[in-house]
Amino acid sequence: MKKYNLNIKNIKGIDKLLELNFPIDEYAIMNSSWQALLGKRENSDIDVLVSENFLNAAIKLAKPPVSIMKYVHWYCAQATGLSSPSQVIKKHSVVIDGIRIIDFETYLKMMEVRKNSNTRFSEPAKKDLAAISKFVCHDKLPCLKE
Repeated sequence: MKKYNLNIKNIKGIDKLLELNFPIDEYAIMNSSWQALLGKRENSDIDVLVSENFLNAAIKLAKPPVSIMKYVHWYCAQATGLSSPSQVIKKHSVVIDGIRIIDFETYLKMMEVRKNSNTRFSEPAKKDLAAISKFVCHDKLPCLKE
């Protein structure tokens, strides 16, 4: 299986996140960051899940395009079985070029939950999944299908 060359600089505004110097074990970026990382579409913001202990500090420091997620959203909780941001970060993330991101396997599961939710998230999730249909997950990272 061929690992895909990931470039964290594909994520619009990643320099703004790096400037914040968040502790690597206290956060993970998620959602549209994977689409940008894979070169499929531009992200409008950077959703950042932060640990309970770091939440207040992160809220004070963050400025757009960095968007702090104050809790584990329903689709993430359904995909992981977890409601604690710290546990999601610990068990479902990887580090790429010094940035912690929710792992690709979990991202795919979250998009499936959203796609099947019958909510305003259904159609965007279908489009995002279609855009990355040539990828499979291997060791929590995307690989091109052979």
